[in-house]
Amino acid sequence: MINVPIENGVYSCEYSFESQTSSDCSHLNNFIFNTNDGMFSWTPDYSQSGIYNIVITSPTGKKNKFLIEVAKKNAAPEISVVSSPAQY
Repeated sequence: MINVPIENGVYSCEYSFESQTSSDCSHLNNFIFNTNDGMFSWTPDYSQSGIYNIVITSPTGKKNKFLIEVAKKNAAPEISVVSSPAQY
């Protein structure tokens, strides 16, 4: 959790993924952002692995920038159907 001093007004959050153009953080699955205090929580899933540049902007325009790297680990196992068990 990242703590920043709370300012009165509305906070905004943007991200870019792997050097792509910025988007609103609301487009990230499982990302919860509080526009009143700039706090967030995020539990990314396996498909969201990569490096994210996050920018939280305060009501006065101060930008807090940081990177989040989501590792590609702990994927759920996959089961495939064997059409002809005699082959194995």
